[in-house]
Amino acid sequence: MPESRHLTFQTRLALSPEQALALEAYAALFGRAERSLFAALQAAGDRDANALKRDFQREFGLTARQYNAIRVGLEGRIASIKERRPELLAEGGQRIARAKKVIARIKADLRDPAAALKAGRRVTPLSPVDRQEVIAKAESKLHQKKRRLAILEARHGRLALDHQHGIIRLCFGSKRLFRAQFALQANGYADHGEWLAAWRAARSAQLLVLGSKDETGGCQGCVAGVAQDDSLTLRLRLPDALIQLHGKYIVIPDVRFAYGQERILAALQSQRMLSATKSGRIAAKRVGSPISYRFLRDEKGWRLFASVEAKAPERVSSTLAGAIGIDINADHLAVTRVDRFGNWADSLRFETPSHGKSEKQVEALLGEAAKEIAGLAATFG
Repeated sequence: MPESRHLTFQTRLALSPEQALALEAYAALFGRAERSLFAALQAAGDRDANALKRDFQREFGLTARQYNAIRVGLEGRIASIKERRPELLAEGGQRIARAKKVIARIKADLRDPAAALKAGRRVTPLSPVDRQEVIAKAESKLHQKKRRLAILEARHGRLALDHQHGIIRLCFGSKRLFRAQFALQANGYADHGEWLAAWRAARSAQLLVLGSKDETGGCQGCVAGVAQDDSLTLRLRLPDALIQLHGKYIVIPDVRFAYGQERILAALQSQRMLSATKSGRIAAKRVGSPISYRFLRDEKGWRLFASVEAKAPERVSSTLAGAIGIDINADHLAVTRVDRFGNWADSLRFETPSHGKSEKQVEALLGEAAKEIAGLAATFG
């Protein structure tokens, strides 16, 4: 069976002020619940996140699926940190070892300037004045390297302790923005209040709607309908806590993806109903492809990311069929096919002129050319 993979496509949403306000309220609630869940999990140690589900639903006014979306997204971030941490520890150890070597070399040069001069590091210039200046520079460099080593060792020690005790550290809103409050003017903020507004916005700039294969449209929380012109109309379910102010749903019509629209339509069309259980009892059950949606706010507005599950096509390739080579040029792709002995068999040229075209138009041209070349490769095995 071919392996399944996830493909993610994005588009920009055109929202009314009321829709944007409701979406911002949803993202703010999502962010608060996510941070609270992370704190609760850290305090509870190995406690299962599902054990907190009922309390969090009641506290934040979430549906079960909305809580699951927060949990799954958070567990993914935590798993990523745990997986990456051994590599960071190894890389930190290597940096410490290199810093120690540099410090040892500088110390040796200062102890024996003549040997340093012979090695080409010129700690003993001809002029006594110059000699003192170079030695002073070497001592300054040694001081900075020692400071750097102390920082590396402290950072490595904290990371090792976190790894040993299973402690996870997450900064919601980014470390870079958090540190900006300590140099407001240098980072473009007039005062702390302006920075605080940016910090809160960054911590409430996205939300995830989790899909499932047995839900309508592959996603109960954000159901996509297909219009006659193949555009999508999204019906986003708001948390219970927001219904009184913003209603139960946000309906977003005329949603189109410049790339991946056909994949999303195929996933929606794959929905079907099964009418019998294993025991033979008649029961309707929806089965199809899950579609997850992530809403993300940037400086221009809201973007939508749709992730669909796609089975990778089975690839059959053999060197006995020869090979295809591609040469990328400024305005075209040159393709040459050779037989299994390396002898020329055929050459093709795919025009991809970029002059006077937008970035998306160039991407579309390259995408079409890539599809044709892939089809050619599949034809010849």
